[in-house]
Order: sequence, then structure tokens, then C-alpha cells
Amino acid sequence: PETLNNLGVALQLQGRLAEAEQQFLRARLLKPNLAETHNNLGSLLSELGKIDEALAAYHEAARLKPHDPEVHYNLAVALSKCCRLDDALACLHRAVELQPDYALAHAQRAIVWLLRGDLEQGWPEYEWRWRCSEFGSRPGGRRPTWDGTPLAGRTILLHAEQGHGDAIQFVRYAFLIKERGGKVLVGCSKSLAPILARCHAVDQCVAHGSTLPNYDLECPLLCLPRIFGTTLDTIPNRVPYLAPDPDLVQRWRGELQGITGFKIGIAWQGNPQYKGDRQRSIPLARFAPLADVDGVCLISLQKGTGTEQLPHAPFPVIDLGSRLDDTAGPFMDTAAVMMSLDLVITSDTAIAHLAGALGVPVWLALPFAPDWRWLLGRDDSPWYPTMRLFRQPTPGDWDAVFQRLAGQLRQRLGSRPAAPLVTVETSIGELLDKITILEIKQQRIPDPAKLRNVHRELASLQRTRDRVVPRSARVDGLIAELKEVNERLWDVENDLRACERLDHFGPGFVDLARSVYQLNDRRYALKRRLNDCLGSQVVEEKSYADADHAGRDGGQARLNSYRVRPCRHGFLIYQPRDIYIGRALDLYGEYSEAEVALFRQLLNQGDVVLDVGANIGAHTVALARMTGPAGRIHAFEPQLTAFHCLCANVVLNQLDHVRCQLAAVGSGPGTIAVPHLDPQAELNFGGLELGTDRSNAVCDHVPLCPIDNLRPPRCDFIKIDVEGMEMHVLQGAQQTLRRCRPILYVEDDRPDRSPALRAFLRSLDYELYLHHPPLFNPENFRRNPNNVFGNIVSANLLCLPARSRLPAPADQLGVRRVVP
Repeated sequence: PETLNNLGVALQLQGRLAEAEQQFLRARLLKPNLAETHNNLGSLLSELGKIDEALAAYHEAARLKPHDPEVHYNLAVALSKCCRLDDALACLHRAVELQPDYALAHAQRAIVWLLRGDLEQGWPEYEWRWRCSEFGSRPGGRRPTWDGTPLAGRTILLHAEQGHGDAIQFVRYAFLIKERGGKVLVGCSKSLAPILARCHAVDQCVAHGSTLPNYDLECPLLCLPRIFGTTLDTIPNRVPYLAPDPDLVQRWRGELQGITGFKIGIAWQGNPQYKGDRQRSIPLARFAPLADVDGVCLISLQKGTGTEQLPHAPFPVIDLGSRLDDTAGPFMDTAAVMMSLDLVITSDTAIAHLAGALGVPVWLALPFAPDWRWLLGRDDSPWYPTMRLFRQPTPGDWDAVFQRLAGQLRQRLGSRPAAPLVTVETSIGELLDKITILEIKQQRIPDPAKLRNVHRELASLQRTRDRVVPRSARVDGLIAELKEVNERLWDVENDLRACERLDHFGPGFVDLARSVYQLNDRRYALKRRLNDCLGSQVVEEKSYADADHAGRDGGQARLNSYRVRPCRHGFLIYQPRDIYIGRALDLYGEYSEAEVALFRQLLNQGDVVLDVGANIGAHTVALARMTGPAGRIHAFEPQLTAFHCLCANVVLNQLDHVRCQLAAVGSGPGTIAVPHLDPQAELNFGGLELGTDRSNAVCDHVPLCPIDNLRPPRCDFIKIDVEGMEMHVLQGAQQTLRRCRPILYVEDDRPDRSPALRAFLRSLDYELYLHHPPLFNPENFRRNPNNVFGNIVSANLLCLPARSRLPAPADQLGVRRVVP
């Protein structure tokens, strides 16, 4: 049991919580009276948010080992998460009684006192934090620590500590130091220096690593409330105490003035490295009730972790993207943007402190057991006069928080209650047709105000569909066809409007006009088939005859060969009649996303990547995002139409660090014949095998380039997808592979060639792993549940230089080692 207990601790430290829980449970079963197991199980359950179970485990540990201070401390922490503060204090008093120098217990007792609003007891006890590794070492030590005596012109260096929000909250004490006659320096991280310098009481901000000017005294920021004897009634809460850069305010005001509606800045994700982040951060989807309030426009203030949720938000959010803070410095643009907003609504992050320090109205969504500074049982904050607090009524209940936020927002805006929905009888085909049109609008309309109406109507109709339409493969297939027709109608109408703007009314305009009624005929036929299939009681009829398909061109208007649509990793131009890549991008907004997820585990910023057989760049764009502008992507594609799309996608996404080459990659130099493909045909455009007999085909002759001839000074990753020519590519890259030892990702879908390919890779001293990801991803970008690819997978080999380690366990990566 002791071994199982220790294994559980090790697994918990690795973040493998479910496995750790199983080991603790096994240890408890084998030896129920082992207090350490109950204590460790309580710690794990607390981390998982299973507080009631954690309390039971801790109580049992305390029963078995009543004189262990650690057990009482852990029980107190769990009780604090339930806001049972009196019980928590009793446990902490007992822990300190058993071990008077128990720093963690002292620090936790300070936090409980502060959370209760007992600041007089809390601040002195909070000094124990310096003996706890969780808080880091005490900064400074070169000068005497200030004790509150008059400064009389002396210079004091204030050390920022803990998180960004803490520094922003407590820099307010610089004004009190000024009143005592001191000159104020603030030592902080490079990322905080620009915004803290916007505090008028700060004479100079000095980033860590910079040369310090002369100073006389020093003090950590969070020691100042103790020195000034701060109580709830004497908190220095004059705002604003930070000021944004006026030039940035003017610039952002100009950019945002065109946005209509009540502008709300939102942030939802804190620092994931913070141990309490799981409780305080909020999934972006939870903000949906705010988007349903009439007249509201949501603007993202989120940076870094959390922004990956934006493309999947079920409501419109304006994303200011990389323009926010990337040039002026962290928080600088954000502060300027806030001055043009009507309100900020955020989780407990530095954004809340920034808004409060600027005097901007801010509503803060808090977990049931909040951080100590937000106290308990009140809707206001004594630290920030312009802040309102919205608390979870029970642990984890964000729905109640956001329903209350939305209700208060409606009250503030004077929104009228929505009129009841009008219910009319219609055919099932008409219902499904309307849903597909709204789904297209959801993807293509950029205006946030219009999108709110689209989302609202679509959600209502989808609820009706889910209630009355039984799903089947046949029905899903007809719906997919109907959506495709409506997408083509959308494109044709856009083309017609373009012709009108340009006064082009020639044969092309006539063909487009003819295609409208031809597509509508097909649309009607699909709706009719859906009605028949589902037994609709209402069936609409058309009053005109079918289009005459014996027209000049056989009634077939020329279909657009290309489409441009937003996809998971950016806007992509693709061929919709390509049965794999094009179809996947059209239906799902991504292609083989599980491969991309694996690449993300393998690549780093600044890496050099060779994408051999890049096709239209569906993965090239994703790879370029991973390496960033400091990296370099060399993309090779021999097929001319695919190469044109590849170049367009690189330009479309502003990927200046990608180099595209119209070339095949092989074992030696030369040229190779690449046939033209009919863009109107439905085929696998990426499945063209080169090197076969093309004597009767129309071909382009493109260069054949071995990788070794490129002599790349550095190469970190090579992706090879060349339809059977993988061996040729590797044979022409042997020098590079031995010199640079890149990771390889090689297509391996031809059983007759696989043994030789694997043997060759092993001869180059690589370890091989199978990676067979499915083409269909249920969590796809377009949230399309219809799987048109069935059980089709991509067959690939992940090849690591021998003696290298996987970045994560194989089962988490979805790979399996190939045993020789």
C-alpha cells in the first residue's frame, strides 16, 4: 500500500489525476488505516473539485493521525473552498498549535482572516508567506526594509510580487508613500513596467534585469497594507490611479467608433499556471446569455491562453487579435481600449484589476470560494468603487452567474422583454432549408449586430429540428446536399452583384442568372425528398416548370472551381470538388485535425519545417502558426492548381515566413511530368501519384529537387505526403537527416511498400510510431455532426531520432510504437 500511495503522489505531480486516484483507492483498500493515503486522496479530490469527498478523506486522516499538523492544514484548505471559514480557522489554529513554525498554516490563516474582512489580524500573519515556497523568495535585501517611518525625500524601491493583478492592485499605495515624502521606484517584470509606469505616483519603473538607480529603502508591495494599518474602512480606493496612454486612447477610439451598440469588453481565462485557475477561469461559451441581450456588442480583451476558444464561440465576439498589446506592451492597448467601452465583464484576472484601477465600470464573475481580496457576502468591492461582484451561488454554477449578469444588463439597457416567437406550420424540408441558410449566414456575415439575430433564430429553429426530425444517414446526406446548394446560390448571388457593380451584362452574367433557377430547381427537389423521407404533413409546391436542361450549355452553368472560407487556422481557398481535402474544408473547416494536434506537441516557436507535398496548404498554414514568424516553412508542391492555392493561402494569411516552391522532391535532380487535373471533376486532387506513365496526358514538367541539394542549415521537422514517393524523398535527404536529425512525419498507406520504407527509416537510426488519425473530427470547426468520411483514417509514421523521447505519453498523443 505504501508503494501504491507513493505512485499516486508521483502521478498527481505529473497531472495524471485519474490514474493517481485509482492508486490511492487501491492503497486505501489494502490498508484502510494508513493516514497518508487518506491525506493524499483528499488532496487529489480537492484538486478535482470533489470537495465533499475530499473533506471525508481528510476527516479520516485526522482521525487516524490527530497530531499531524499537515492533516489539519489540508482539511482547513478544503473547508475554505466550501467557505466554512470558522471550521477552517479551528483547523489552522490546531495545526499551528501542533507546529508553531508551520509557515503554510500561518499563511492560510492569514488568507482566511483577510477573506473574512479581518484585515487587522490578516496583514501581520500574511508575512509568513515568505517562508512558503508557493509565494517565492522575498525580493530585495540590498537595502533596509521600510517600516513606515517618514521618508523625508528618501527613495524607496517597491517590489512587485505574485501575479500581474496583485501588482496593479497594490501599486495604489505609491500615493500614500508620496504623502510621506518619498520618491517611488517600482521593480517589476518587463511585461508590467509599461502599465505600472502609468501610475502618477510612481517616479520610475525598473524592469527586472535593468540597472537600478540609487535608492535608500525597499519594500514588497503586499507588505504596504500592513505598514499603513489598512482596514476595510481605510482602504485607499480613489480611482483612477492608473492612466492610459492618451495617444493610444485616441487611436483606439478611432478604430472602435464604427462599432455600434453597447460595447462590452470581456475576458475569461487567467494564467493556467496558477493553481486556482480551474475554479476562477470560465469557458467563453458561458458568456452566451450576454450576447442574447439586445443592443450588446462583445469585444474580446483576452490575450494568450483562452483565445483558442474564440473561433468556436457560439455567438459573435469581435477579436482585436494581435493588434492588442503586441506593440505598445502588455496592458497598454487594453487600457486604451477600455476607455472606449461601456462596460467590462471578466473572470478574476488582471483585466479586472486594470479596469478597476482605471475607474472603468467592471462586473466581475467570481467562483463560490473567491480569492481573499473579494471578501464574502457583498456585491461591491472596497478596493474598486466602479466594480460589481457576481458570485456563484453554489460551487461551479456559472449558469446562475451569467443569467444574473444578463438580467442586470437588460435592466441597465432598458431592454424590453422579447416578444413571443411566432409559430407557423411549415414543411420539414422548409425548416431544414432555413436552418442551412442560417448556418451559412453564421459563417459568412461579419457584422456582430446581424450575427446576434442569426444566432438567435438559428438556435430556435435547431431546437425545433431536434424535437421533430429523426436523424439518419440518409437524412443527414440530403441536408448536406441542401446546404451545398444554398452555399452555391450564395456565391452565385455575390457574383451577380459584382457583375452589376461593374456593368458586366455579357454571357457570363446570363450564365450566372440561369444557374440561379437551375440551383433552385435542385433545392426544391431536395426539400421534396426530405419531406417524402420524413413524412411531412405540409408540403410546399412551386408554380413554375423545371428549368429546360436542353439549353445552350446543357443547362449546366459552370461551377465555381474555388471557394474561400474561414477555417480553423485561417481563411483558406480550396477546390470544393476535391473529395478529401476540399470536401473536409467545405464541410468541417479543417482537414485531418488530429494530425495538426500531434504537430502542435512536436513543434516549437522558431522551428524550421519542410512540408513536402503541401497540396493547397491546409496543414502548411497550421504549421506556420505553430513556428511563428521566427520560424521558417519550406512548402513543396508540384501540381500547378494546388500550388496556386498554396501560394494564395500563404498570402491570404500573411505568412511571410513561408516559402513555396513549385517542385517535386525526390532522390535526385531533374524534372518530372505532372498532369493537369480537371477542376470541375470530383476526384482526390491530393492523391496524384507521380512517376507513372503520362504519355497520353497533358502535363507540366516541373523541377525535381532532392532535399540534400537545398543544404538547409537547420531542419527540425519534415512532413512527407507524396503519394508513394516517400522512399525517393528520404533517399535524397540522407545527408540532411544525419546532420540535422529532424523529426519526420511520413505517409505510410501503401502496404506493398511499407516494409521497405520502415526498414529504410530504421537504417537512418529512427524509432517509428504509428499514427492513424480519423479524417472526421466530431469537434470540428463548423460543428458539423455529419460524418461523410466514415471510418477513413490517415496512415502515417511518426519518426523520432533514436534515443529521443516523446513529448507526452504515447496514448495521449494517439501513437503506437512500431516494434521491429
